[in-house]
Amino acid sequence: MVLRFTDKYRFLSNFFEVSIYYDGLVFRSAENAYQASKTDSRAIQESFQDIDPREAKKRGRHLVLRDGWDAARLDYMSEIVHAKFTQHKDLRRRLLATGIEELIEGNTWHDNFYGVCECEGEKPGCDAGHAQNWLGRILVAERIYWRMLYEESS
Repeated sequence: MVLRFTDKYRFLSNFFEVSIYYDGLVFRSAENAYQASKTDSRAIQESFQDIDPREAKKRGRHLVLRDGWDAARLDYMSEIVHAKFTQHKDLRRRLLATGIEELIEGNTWHDNFYGVCECEGEKPGCDAGHAQNWLGRILVAERIYWRMLYEESS
């Protein structure tokens, strides 16, 4: 089981710096592309291209969200993760090398939608017991996609 996207698994993190071509723009990381996708404004999207991924996340919290964002955010994340592993064969190989491991985005920033907070509910309002780990799930689906594609081509 991969419990954190650090060290040799850092490449699984959206904060891992690797260029991502998405929606006609090149971003510094998957996090940058994801935060930019929250808005319909092309000028604002462009401003996310080459900033630090942590800064992108910070700025993304203050955006006016595009209509239907909550319903579509998992689709955007899936598309961006797919772009990352389509465009970077070396990362795709590393993803496949995780075998059948469960992938969990363990974190300390109380994100129980895309990950699993490790605070064990110590912070009031952190519902770590009901974590959804959507980034981990999307990565597993991506791994399955590539495994099936390679099996079909063999």
